[in-house]
Amino acid sequence: SGMRGTVEQLVAERDRLARQLKDNETVAAEQRNNMAQRERELDADVAKRARVAVEEERALGADREKVLRNQINDLKAQVQTLEELNKRQKGDHESDIAKLKLLEQQRQENLLSTVNKHEKEREQELIRGVEDRERDLQRQLVSLQEEKREWDSQANSLQKRLDDERASHNTTKQKLQRVEQQVRVASVDIGRS
Repeated sequence: SGMRGTVEQLVAERDRLARQLKDNETVAAEQRNNMAQRERELDADVAKRARVAVEEERALGADREKVLRNQINDLKAQVQTLEELNKRQKGDHESDIAKLKLLEQQRQENLLSTVNKHEKEREQELIRGVEDRERDLQRQLVSLQEEKREWDSQANSLQKRLDDERASHNTTKQKLQRVEQQVRVASVDIGRS
């Protein structure tokens, strides 16, 4: 009986171990299944994420391309605007130059007309000056002629006085000569008597 008890115990132990082993295998199989499932899920997630990332990258790329295209278009527009502005400015510049040339021409013409006017005025001034001088000279000539007439009349009266004095001197001289003659005659007469 003791022996049987031992065998039963052994059998029971064997069964228990067998069950435990089976349980362990079941748990392990479940774990393996779970792990496989998890791996599949992870793979799917990674693939999904990768797909999303690629799509996002593509979208970003498209956005970047759009941004760049917009920038390029903006630059083109700016260049065109600058070219137009440049053309306009060049036109303005040329018209300014034309205006300046015209102004310069007008200025020269004005200057010329002013110079001509000044020359005419100066010419008239000179003519007036010459005429004034001629009038002055005429006046001087008239006054000189008057002075000459005065001098002439003074000279004439002086000459007349001189002539009169000379005549009276001659008369006196003749008288003296006559008296001297008479005196000599008388002296001779006295001498004779």
